[in-house]
Amino acid sequence: MAKIEASEPISALEKKIIAGGGSPLGGAKPKALIDINGEQWVIKFFNNEPIDTPLIEHATMTLATRAAITVTETQVIRLAGANALAVRRFDREQGRRIHSISAGTAIRAATPS
Repeated sequence: MAKIEASEPISALEKKIIAGGGSPLGGAKPKALIDINGEQWVIKFFNNEPIDTPLIEHATMTLATRAAITVTETQVIRLAGANALAVRRFDREQGRRIHSISAGTAIRAATPS
């Protein structure tokens, strides 16, 4: 969104994300895949949110862990002027994909049109 506000050109991928096509990693928010200590992590970026969504999502995952709910590890990534959320990939094991869907996908599938 910063590029649009600055009248800078955007890539085809950015156009797709803005149009609601999600990122190649799924979901509506832009994401990036990085390596942290030899493991793959997805970085979720939040732009112009009314609250610090990365901190809230990290706190939620931390509370779930403390309540003995199995969730993946998260950490806050501090950026210039904002926060992002790093989520350790839980859908890979020994280089193989573990099939999974999001709760949002399951809810949409179970909701009559």
